[in-house]
Amino acid sequence: MKKTTIQPAGLNRQRAFLYLTRVILTMLGGALAFGIYSGVSAQTDGKPENLPPTPFRIGEKLTYTVSFARFTNVGFAELSVVSRGKLSGRDAVELHSKFKTSELVAAAFYLLDESRTTYAAADSGLPLYIRKTSDEGVLPKQQISNFLAAPTPNYDLLTLVYRLRGLGGFGSLMLQEDDRIYSVSAVTGPAERIKTVAGEFDTVVSTVQSEFFSEKGFRDFRVNFSADDRKIPV
Repeated sequence: MKKTTIQPAGLNRQRAFLYLTRVILTMLGGALAFGIYSGVSAQTDGKPENLPPTPFRIGEKLTYTVSFARFTNVGFAELSVVSRGKLSGRDAVELHSKFKTSELVAAAFYLLDESRTTYAAADSGLPLYIRKTSDEGVLPKQQISNFLAAPTPNYDLLTLVYRLRGLGGFGSLMLQEDDRIYSVSAVTGPAERIKTVAGEFDTVVSTVQSEFFSEKGFRDFRVNFSADDRKIPV
């Protein structure tokens, strides 16, 4: 049985909105290597399997630029569905995110530099194992959440994005972040056609409300999902 070791790359307080502009969508064919990290074992044997369907698109990568007030391209955000495999015997999907603002924004407001790897159940999309790394201080801070032995009914921020996307931007969910549990509600409004550097998109506007977002300065957090089957946040 072939084993591959993964070494992935290692929202904070704010008073204004960050705007994400989608710039790249890359669809990579096939699953990438799934492996071992921090004592958590996930294995593939390299042979094709008849796997049950999953809401995640393996190999998908979304890259965004971050705009802040009148400043453009002051940071970036990445969301990717890295691979699918077995994690302690569970059918799991590896998700990765990276958010980083530039020194320009950090000097004026705050620094945002966080990477996250979440292993999610392939069927439900709920998190099984989360590793979050913050590089905002002098030394990196790492936080581990392990739900392999005691499953959680709550989403983390990364799996919440994918679940809302699957629901078309409408629904009520529970979010667990920083050892707190929040309720999240999302409603859809009128369709909207928007223009980005990646092109023009017909979208469904979802307004997301939660104490988690209001604590960070977001009262009505709006997300535009593409009005096609992929429901890409744009």
